[in-house]
Amino acid sequence: MFASTHLDAQSGDTSRLLQAQKIVDILKQKTLPVILAGDFNAVVSTPLITIFDNYFTRTCTTNCGFTVPVINHTRTIDFIVYGAQNKFTVTRHRVIAETYSSDHRPVMAVLQLQ
Repeated sequence: MFASTHLDAQSGDTSRLLQAQKIVDILKQKTLPVILAGDFNAVVSTPLITIFDNYFTRTCTTNCGFTVPVINHTRTIDFIVYGAQNKFTVTRHRVIAETYSSDHRPVMAVLQLQ
């Protein structure tokens, strides 16, 4: 199962935390392998990402590349994650150096289901 998200950028941390918990609550009930990708509007060291990390595994955890802003990028807020219980192997992860199509740089990962 593949899902995408764009967590709220305007309402603040409380709204995003509620959205994150709702997403996890729904997806952890699925019996199919789950991949979730999108704009989480939070950096790794925040409680929001911890909510996802408790159930999901990120396709990259070190030296992943910044995704925003698209010019002079300084932060990563776009992620691809998969259910921790799912047997995926990440064979490739990268942030694509694309500056035209969005205010975020695209994230790409290749996962192999075992």
